This record gives sequence, structure tokens and C-alpha cells, in this order.
Amino acid sequence: MGFIDGGEIDNKVIAVPHWSPIEKYKTIHDIEAAHLKIYRQFFKIYKIDRNADTKVGDWKSKSSAMEITKNSHKRWRKVNAERLRDEWSDRQFWKRIRDKGYIIHPD
Repeated sequence: MGFIDGGEIDNKVIAVPHWSPIEKYKTIHDIEAAHLKIYRQFFKIYKIDRNADTKVGDWKSKSSAMEITKNSHKRWRKVNAERLRDEWSDRQFWKRIRDKGYIIHPD
């Protein structure tokens, strides 16, 4: 779903749990209209207490969501390339893993 937060693009993606039947949710049109309405309303009001400037756009296709997600991942990798290279090339990294002295946290 297209979404603007504070003047910046902050698109929202609906993810279907792995235990959902694959054949049931192939496109956005397979999700119940009432649920899409609830999700959209949530994003209209979820930052209302912060006086945030948000704009809720339209639902997009699966291919748009995949493209947006891939582009986001590419940007993340570019921004974090040096940090990742430093962390993963550190010889002590593997020692910390073996010694359980290093916990990997998602960003």
C-alpha cells in the first residue's frame, strides 16, 4: 500500500503467514475487502496521537510489492555494506559465535 510518513515514502506490505493455504492468497484481490478496509483505516489513524503527517495511498499489486521490497533490500545493503563487511570479516566474529558471546540481532 502506498504510504507517506513525514513527507517520506514508507510503503506498507501485507505478508501472508506461511501456514495459510498458498492457493488462497495469491493477489491483493484474494484478501477479503473488509480486511483491506480495516488495514487501510489502521494506517490512517495509527499515528494520530503523534500529530504525524501521513498519507495513505492505494493498494498495489504483488509485483509492485516485490519490486519495492527488492529495491528496499538493495538500498539497505548499500547503506550497511561497510558495517557488514567489517562484522563478517572479523576473525573474532566466529570465535564469539562459538563461545556464544555474540548475539545477532536483526536491524
